Amino acid sequence: MMQAKKVYDVALIEDDPIMGESLCMRFELEGFSYKWLKNLEDAKKALHKYRFHLVLSDIRLPDGNSETLLKSLLSSGNSISSWIVFTGYATVDQAVRMMQYGVVDYLAKPFDLEQLISKITSKLDQNTNCTIPPNLFLGTSSQIQHIQQIIIKMANHPQTGILIQGETGVGKERVAQLLHHLTYPDQKQPFVALNCGAISDNLLESELFGHEQGAFTGAQKKHLGVLERANGGTLLLDEIGDMPENMQVKLLRAIQERNFMRVGGETLISFKTRIICATHKNLAELVEIGAFREDLYHRINIITLPIPPLRARAEDIIPIASQILKDLSPPAPNSERYTLAPPVEIALLSYRWPGNIRELKNCLERATVMCEGNIINIDDLGLDPKQLEEIHDGKTLKEHLNYCERNYILTSLSQQQGKIIKTAEALGLSRKNLWEKMQKLNISSQ
Repeated sequence: MMQAKKVYDVALIEDDPIMGESLCMRFELEGFSYKWLKNLEDAKKALHKYRFHLVLSDIRLPDGNSETLLKSLLSSGNSISSWIVFTGYATVDQAVRMMQYGVVDYLAKPFDLEQLISKITSKLDQNTNCTIPPNLFLGTSSQIQHIQQIIIKMANHPQTGILIQGETGVGKERVAQLLHHLTYPDQKQPFVALNCGAISDNLLESELFGHEQGAFTGAQKKHLGVLERANGGTLLLDEIGDMPENMQVKLLRAIQERNFMRVGGETLISFKTRIICATHKNLAELVEIGAFREDLYHRINIITLPIPPLRARAEDIIPIASQILKDLSPPAPNSERYTLAPPVEIALLSYRWPGNIRELKNCLERATVMCEGNIINIDDLGLDPKQLEEIHDGKTLKEHLNYCERNYILTSLSQQQGKIIKTAEALGLSRKNLWEKMQKLNISSQ
């Protein structure tokens, strides 16, 4: 049997003996369990051998920098703990770049110790209650962190009705999956999802409750419905607002009685299933006009989780994009991950994202196909110009992005002493593609 990894609160990666000793003394006073690691090699071994709720790391170390370590862990498929980095070498740009890989915060030396302890305590309060896998990452904004704390509390109340509301593509099913993951961490219980709006009215009852053999024409064998298949686990009823009224009555009865009968059956079947409902519609308004039953609405709406659209939480866009690109990157250990050119980040942050996370994912999937090399540029995105915000100086975002891209290429040309081939390699472009961009942006090759 494989032995479970020993768990520590904090991994401190710091080579300065004075700062390291000072921090360790404070950790002991605070009651944190910790390991002090003084170089990258020791840190890499420890992060593979032990589990840490939080990593506190200097960026520059005797044998390299912690960004290299972070990339190495991600490329090998390891889920990372919350990271806070600090530096005394004016590498703020590098710290910001590391946040795209999952770093949650950074502090410039000299930093306030009380502020650091406060940040560590806050993160430990979140992380010791749950471990969120990368594929269920929701974001880092205050709105999402609040929702995440509610989800953590609800994990201990599997019989309470939950309604997830939000626009199409905002990640409602992912929220339901995270709640399921935290409720059943061993992942032995089933998670089943049913889109009520994607099934015709005459088939919805069979999909929900199942049917017996011969119950109707075409019922050649017994069929288990989602309530039965999800028994003991979680059932997500997506787009509950599209459920016809006759089915609303039957669903309400099943929830109240905690049992049902298959179509054509005579035996009551009990179930213990957490039912989560989701919709992009305003159910309260539907209740007012009589399009949704009030009694069912109150039954499924004990706790409401309103998921804000992506445009209302811009701080989540780049972290979510980075996670998507990580998932899209080649799995080979030596393959480079897809990265975003700086003008692209401006574009992503300024785009309205009417399709929310689903549209962002589709956009980045297209970009990974269209880009040359591993650096994604503006032209690779295929963004709808109608959804680009205007810049306050009167320029359109397209004009502003072209300005940013031009400066980015000029800077790279300067760094490479004007050598086209070297510049193209640094930008992840072909020589031909760089020439085309230079002509479009009126950049001289002299």
